[in-house]
Amino acid sequence: MHMFGKLMSALPLRLFGTVSYSFYLLHPICLKVVKVIAVDYLGHPLSRTNNFLFTLLLTFLLSTLTYTYIEKPFLKK
Repeated sequence: MHMFGKLMSALPLRLFGTVSYSFYLLHPICLKVVKVIAVDYLGHPLSRTNNFLFTLLLTFLLSTLTYTYIEKPFLKK
């Protein structure tokens, strides 16, 4: 298998591909949630890097849950 094929078959990329539609739908909401929570609890916005990392983590977790409990059951029908 070529290097590109090995890269594309890596588990993290396959997982992201599985939840990508949920990720696409949820990322604007997660951006806003992270921003509001940071300002409310910290009193100031996060740095761009921290904002990106927290948003990425939250979006991936919610996307995985959304895929597992909402999308996947409909795909089986």
